[in-house]
Amino acid sequence: MDETRSSFRVIQGGLAEEDLSSDSSAIASAIQKVRLSRTKEELEGWIFTSLGVLCFSLSFVSARLALRGFDPLFIALARGAGAGSIAFACALLGKYPLPAGKHVLRLCLAAAGIVFAFPIFTTVALQSVPASHAATVSAILPF
Repeated sequence: MDETRSSFRVIQGGLAEEDLSSDSSAIASAIQKVRLSRTKEELEGWIFTSLGVLCFSLSFVSARLALRGFDPLFIALARGAGAGSIAFACALLGKYPLPAGKHVLRLCLAAAGIVFAFPIFTTVALQSVPASHAATVSAILPF
């Protein structure tokens, strides 16, 4: 039997219209709560994404400034260690499950590029180009 409710109910001898105005107002209220929750989640997503982009963009400026007194390799590894520490803390606080064994090799390969290769290459490049150029090129890399 169909579980949906109609605005009619079966009575002896035929159909009679049923008042569902209280049900429809409850449904409208529930829909409004879901919309507000989605709006809040979307706003939080935009805020956290914007903060991430800002922090990433400022990392080029800070790396360029750090090149005045530190070795490029040290700066690159420090950037990777800092980002890794933050990611590790977020993963622990989020209580995410461990990756499956078949994903570990791919994750290690991605980590080699993200933690070592990218920071080392950008820091070496920052020795000869302004931070604004590095940020611009990095911004268009996903395209």
